[in-house]
Amino acid sequence: MLFQFVLSLVAATITAIWTFYMGDNYWYIFPGGENNQRALATQILQQTGVWFIALMNFVPVSLLVTLEMINFIQAYFISTDIAICDEARGLQAGV
Repeated sequence: MLFQFVLSLVAATITAIWTFYMGDNYWYIFPGGENNQRALATQILQQTGVWFIALMNFVPVSLLVTLEMINFIQAYFISTDIAICDEARGLQAGV
């Protein structure tokens, strides 16, 4: 979550600076009029919230990928372990 916050803060800073200097050139960013030249700190704070919400699925998706990789590796180790067996049936885990 700390990484997500830092990434959101960096993206918000870049977005706020770009919007502060270049926003007037793009009418669709401010459809109601001109850039009101709000304080840069206010824009960064607002954009941090926007980016945090936009990236909120970033952490869960990476956790799902990690979980699938762990399941695959554990399945490999279980299937190649000759000590894991059902003695009553005489079956090994890899069979």
